Amino acid sequence: MFKRIWAIALIAMFGAAVAPAHAQTTIEVPANAGWKHGETGLILRSRITGIPRGMIVDNSASELDVMAQYESPDGQTYITVYIFRPALASVPVWFDRSETALLHRDIYGNIKPASDAPTAFAPPRGTVASGLRRIYAPGKGFRSTGLAMMPLGKWLVAVRVSSNAVGTDGLDAKLSEVIAGIGWPEGVAEGPAAAPIAPCAQPLAYAKRARMRKPDMADGLMGSTMMMIDDPKLGMPADPKVYCRDLPPQPAYGVYRAPDATNSYVMAVGDAGIAVRILPEFDEKHGSMVIAGFLDHASVYPPFEALPHPDDVMQALRTTAPLAQVSADGKNVTLNMQAK
Repeated sequence: MFKRIWAIALIAMFGAAVAPAHAQTTIEVPANAGWKHGETGLILRSRITGIPRGMIVDNSASELDVMAQYESPDGQTYITVYIFRPALASVPVWFDRSETALLHRDIYGNIKPASDAPTAFAPPRGTVASGLRRIYAPGKGFRSTGLAMMPLGKWLVAVRVSSNAVGTDGLDAKLSEVIAGIGWPEGVAEGPAAAPIAPCAQPLAYAKRARMRKPDMADGLMGSTMMMIDDPKLGMPADPKVYCRDLPPQPAYGVYRAPDATNSYVMAVGDAGIAVRILPEFDEKHGSMVIAGFLDHASVYPPFEALPHPDDVMQALRTTAPLAQVSADGKNVTLNMQAK
C-alpha cells in the first residue's frame, strides 16, 4: 500500500474537482504512548514486537486514511500499518490492488510471491477467515516482505512487514506477531470469509466507442438518490460476495465484477480505497451510470451511452465535472449546476 504516492497521482489523473487534495498531516503522539483511532478504536501501540513506532500520518482530513511506521533500531525490520475506509468494502479486491502495487515497486526489484496463492486467515478477536496474507521474496532491498489485509467493520487494516533479519521461511511467523501486536477493539462485527481474486472466465463485452451523454441534472439526482436509499432493490445494488478480475492487473486500476455480471463492473483505482462503479441505468436508455466513490464522498457523473471500457471511463473522468456529490453517510447532497 503506497497511498501518498497514489493520492498525488489521482489528483493528476482525475483533477481536483474529483479528488480534492488533503495535505498529509503528522499525528503528534508521545513516543511511549499508544494512539487510538477515533472511529474504530484500533490502537497503534508505541512498540510492536519490541520495534518502536515512528511517525503516524493522516492522508485525509479526518482520520479516514492513517499510516503508522515502525523501524527496528538496527534497521533490519520495517513495519507499516494502514487503516482506511474504502469506498468498496472488499478484502479480496484491496488485497489484490495492494499486491499489484507491491509487485510493481522498483524498490523491491524483481519481487516474487513465495507461495502459490494468498492465504485466508482469521484476524485477532475473530473466528472467520476474513483476512488475506502472503509472503514475497524481493529481488533487492530486503530478504523478505509480507502483506496482510483485514476487515474492521466498514474499515480495512493493512500490514506490511519487510525484513533483512529473516527470510521468507521465517517472515510469516513475524507477520503474525506484528498483527497480534496491534490493539484490536472488541465487539466489531466480523467480515465475510475471504478468498483470493481469480480471473473472470470470460471478459466483458465493452462497447468500442462508448461516449458520455451531455450533462443532465436528472441523471445527477437519480444517481445521488440511489446512494441515499438503504434498500438495495431501490438504491445502490449490494456488492457481490465474490468478485473476479476482468482485466489483467496493472498499477493504475483493477477491474472487478460478479462472475455472472454482463453489464456492470467496478474499477478499484490505485490501492487507497477509491472505487468507480459502472452500473446499468434504470430506465430504457440502456446506458451505464458512473459513480466514483472516495473515502469521504461519492461523485455522480453523466452516464455513458453503452458499457464503456475502463480506459474510456478514466479518460472521461479526467475531463468531466461530476453532476452531484453525496457524503459518505448519505446525508448531504451537492448538485453541480455548472457541470458540463
